[in-house]
Amino acid sequence: MRQLLHIGYPKTGTSWFQKNFYPNVTNYVYAQRRKVQDELMVKGPFDWNAEECKTYFEGLGNHVVLCEELLLGRLRPGGMKHFLTKAFADRLHQVFPNGKIIIFIRKQPEALASAYLEYLKAGGNYSIDRFLFPEKIAPGEYNKLVLLGIEFFNYLPVVDYYCSLFGIERVHLFLYEDFCQSNKMFIKKFSGFFDFDTGSNTINYSPENAGYTPLLIPLAKFINAFSRYGPLNKYYLLHVPGMHKFGKWALARLNQIIGRQKPVQAEQVLGKRNYRYIQEYFRPSNTALMKKYNLYEMEKFGYHL
Repeated sequence: MRQLLHIGYPKTGTSWFQKNFYPNVTNYVYAQRRKVQDELMVKGPFDWNAEECKTYFEGLGNHVVLCEELLLGRLRPGGMKHFLTKAFADRLHQVFPNGKIIIFIRKQPEALASAYLEYLKAGGNYSIDRFLFPEKIAPGEYNKLVLLGIEFFNYLPVVDYYCSLFGIERVHLFLYEDFCQSNKMFIKKFSGFFDFDTGSNTINYSPENAGYTPLLIPLAKFINAFSRYGPLNKYYLLHVPGMHKFGKWALARLNQIIGRQKPVQAEQVLGKRNYRYIQEYFRPSNTALMKKYNLYEMEKFGYHL
């Protein structure tokens, strides 16, 4: 029995794997996201039954793969200070004690910039400072607990915990930058490593979930101020029915025209001060992660070490 658990991180191409890769793998059953969420995530600790969940996934077949980045915690909120991250890891271990874990990581400034652009697409309109540092929304610790903070992308404690549960030999780490550099070559090696067979199926390598160009950030924030729809951490001046839907359509069209001319630079989205702060914040944990798990390609791809 082979059970492969691709759990993220968010903003590392999981949408592409969910839509274009795993459904085309012929020698594994790809567990549908909705059922993964229903079986592993939706029920509270006093309602969830590990044996019932285990029975469901065993019924799918001997070779099962799931891909669900929300198992590491939602970007809105950001894993509840890793409370959700740890709780879902425990559930996965109860259900798949011999499973193999697949984790992709990404340079943190780029991941956070991408997360902010996704937040705007969802209807958010706070500034980048309030998005990165929820305590700036209002004093107190509550916002820091329930909203995304930059510590969500501290990979070291999460990887350590999964290794403590499943064993280091069952936790497989990959760099998002390696995938982006040559996606076809990466997928060829990735498929060989896990014995994925796509048969004659054609894989679509077009990117998913393209974020807004920085040029559209002020306009997106303005439009989103006229709809109450969106994430928890936003405000609205006046609710105009239909504005959320129209705004997403208009911004998407504009993004197609001007947004894909050149890659978005994280420093443009975050600002120089935040960009440098994030680099320094993650330097110690990135260095420890690289040395502990032999991820020396982090240096090649420009992780701050």
